[in-house]
Amino acid sequence: MQPKNQPPKRRKYDSTFKADVLKMIANGQSVAYVAQTLGISEALIHKWKQRNKRAAAARKKNNAFRNPFPIPYSRISGCNNGLVNWKPSVKS
Repeated sequence: MQPKNQPPKRRKYDSTFKADVLKMIANGQSVAYVAQTLGISEALIHKWKQRNKRAAAARKKNNAFRNPFPIPYSRISGCNNGLVNWKPSVKS
C-alpha cells in the first residue's frame, strides 16, 4: 500500500507488448475488448495506434528519396571525394 501523499506509480509497457496489442487490433479484435482483457485504457491503445501511424509515415517519407543502390564516391571515375583539391576560381 502506498502512502496517501504519493501519486500512484505509472506502469510502463515495453515495445514488444505495444506491438502485440497493435497486432491484436489489426487482426480484428476491438480496442474495447483488448483494453478490457489486458486491463489497460482504450485511450492508451488509441495513443499507441496514432504514434505507430505517425512513425510509419515518417519511415515512408524518409525512405522515399533514398537511393537503394548508392554509389560510393571512390568508385566514380575522376572523383576524389568532392572538395579535397577544390580551390575557388578567382577572377582578376
